[in-house]
Amino acid sequence: MKILIFILVFLFFYLLFNWVPRWKYYYIYKGSGLINEGKIEEGLAAFEKGAYGAKTDNMTKIRYAFLELKFGSLKKAKKMIMWVLGEKIPQNVRYEAKSVYAIILYKEGDLAEAKETMLSVYENYKNTNMYCTLGYLFNILETPENAVKFNEEAYEYNGDHPVIIDNLGQSCYLNGDIDRAYEIYGDLIKLEPKFPEAYYNFALVLHKRGDNERAKEMLEKALTKPFHQLTTVSREEIENKLEQL
Repeated sequence: MKILIFILVFLFFYLLFNWVPRWKYYYIYKGSGLINEGKIEEGLAAFEKGAYGAKTDNMTKIRYAFLELKFGSLKKAKKMIMWVLGEKIPQNVRYEAKSVYAIILYKEGDLAEAKETMLSVYENYKNTNMYCTLGYLFNILETPENAVKFNEEAYEYNGDHPVIIDNLGQSCYLNGDIDRAYEIYGDLIKLEPKFPEAYYNFALVLHKRGDNERAKEMLEKALTKPFHQLTTVSREEIENKLEQL
């Protein structure tokens, strides 16, 4: 009897420490699938169940925060990021979290703090996600000249990523270099990007060059792409631009 009890106790603790934590990832995988299917609310709810847990890795928590920022609640995104930043975590994870935090600050309207956070990440950490995120913020918060310089560096780091290419094209447009922006967007459109900004920004470049017919085509294509809370141009802005051309 004692041996049986020992075996049952052993199995209980084995399952507790080895299998129960994995259920968190079931919700994460389920949430990811639902979001990919366009079931955003259900997906975020499932992902949230998986993200909150001591056994869930911090990069997954950051991913959840970004998904909330993109599709759901700014408040929930900030809550998760502040939790991660309050933990003892490796520096690379901290900078990933701060990259998302910089966007949260921008969305809250705290531009000065967003810029300071953005620059602190840039000075210490380099990867594709960082260049995508900070390129987006440089175009908004920095001078066009500084934005071009940053996005050129990003392009050298990963010139195949559509978001990095779009950031560079937009910064060239904002800096008044229409010919270079035209070349960049010409290459980007061949990649058939899945976000509306690429087509909208190219339409602005085409309009500057006097090619309004093709600009209309790009605007119409932009309207076929998905919009979310981090999309930098609204459906209404695109529709209004179409009416103006």
